[in-house]
Amino acid sequence: MIRADESQARRAKWRREFKSLGRERVRHLVQVGGISGNQQRCEAAVDWLRDQDKGAESRERWTLALVIFGAVVALMSLLLMLG
Repeated sequence: MIRADESQARRAKWRREFKSLGRERVRHLVQVGGISGNQQRCEAAVDWLRDQDKGAESRERWTLALVIFGAVVALMSLLLMLG
């Protein structure tokens, strides 16, 4: 049986590889079955993609909030100038 530190080290190595490949390339490889190695590596790729998607969703929410805030500030400035 593989020790926990070895397993974590292996997953960390895979995550570095996935990062260097990029999210879309890893997604494509998972979809077409191009992730070589064992089932654990494929599962690590899916987990990594899930983490990347969560990060992207968070960035999108923050971007939307900042755009709305900017629009409110611009509208208030316009109202102050006209008023």
